Amino acid sequence: MLNRANSKKKLLIATLLAIALIFSLGCSPDMLSGLLGGSPAPTPTPVIEYVYQYVYEMGDLSYDEPTGNLLDVHFVNVLQGDAIFVELPDGKTMLIDAGRHDTTNTATAELVSYLEVQGVGDNGLDYLVLTHSDADHVGGMNEILEAFAVSNVFMPDLVSDRSEPYEPGSIGTATFQDFTEAVALEPGVNVVTTTQENEAELSFTGEGYSVTFYCPPESYYVGVTNSSNAEIKNNMSCVIILEYAGRRVLLTGDLHSEAEGEDFAWSEEHLISRFTESEFDVDVYKLGHHGSHSSTSASLLAFFDPEVAVACVGDASDSASKNSYSHPRPETLNRLVDAGCNYLYRTDRHGTIVLSIGANGGMRFATEINCNAIYA
Repeated sequence: MLNRANSKKKLLIATLLAIALIFSLGCSPDMLSGLLGGSPAPTPTPVIEYVYQYVYEMGDLSYDEPTGNLLDVHFVNVLQGDAIFVELPDGKTMLIDAGRHDTTNTATAELVSYLEVQGVGDNGLDYLVLTHSDADHVGGMNEILEAFAVSNVFMPDLVSDRSEPYEPGSIGTATFQDFTEAVALEPGVNVVTTTQENEAELSFTGEGYSVTFYCPPESYYVGVTNSSNAEIKNNMSCVIILEYAGRRVLLTGDLHSEAEGEDFAWSEEHLISRFTESEFDVDVYKLGHHGSHSSTSASLLAFFDPEVAVACVGDASDSASKNSYSHPRPETLNRLVDAGCNYLYRTDRHGTIVLSIGANGGMRFATEINCNAIYA
């Protein structure tokens, strides 16, 4: 009996010493449970939270704090690309572009997670808008279609054709073809092409707000093929103006300042010509083509006279972000300064940027990352 008691005592001491050793080596409780023969404790699902704790006082603009029903515009950080999530005052939602799908970064998965946190998983998207066919705008669209119910898809008037010779109106990029095929498989989705002839069907209004589309004419697409240059494809971009409580937000995709000849007559200059006013002031302008030198012309800035600009760009020092042109370009920033647009937010510096407009006309900018040099 004494030997048995001593054996139990030695076993207990050995077990306690083993446990102490395991914890000293950084072993987790799950590992300990496995070593002792039990089932590991379930790993809790991480909860992703997006906290926009940095709110900016914008000096001379003196915005009131937004109150009442809000119109929220989320400029989601997807590195070098556009993904703009809009929550309208009546609860409808719209995603404009979906960044780049790339195995070298996780931007697409993070965009899906971000939208889930915003409640899109429960209610779906009312509108999914592709401004044009570039990979850094269409790249994440298939994942969006897989993750969420979508009621309406607005997209360029193009067909996908990867075989030569390319037919007029076709574009042969694999990324765009994947999207067109995915849209065709979505039952019950209302698909509208983003042409001038369809602007009345694309545009809509709600409780005190309006969403207005300006698009290239159908004739623009006739000569477009996969061999067309990048400027022509950028100038497919539909333009969207959000209006609420006397405030306006201008979103121009990758639209360039000039057209590529008479056959491709859509550009910033053509956009301006669509207005009968001598000027049409907006409060916030998302830089065209990520702030490239060929967009955000002096004439566009003079006509729309924005107070605040937003640049959707990647970190030029990080190859995974694909910002190989170091957008926004210095000449573009100089034009903003010359035009009196003294405030700039950038996704590479501020992370995701959220603009909130209240029913009282108040406005607030909040960001993930604090960046003291708003204009840099």
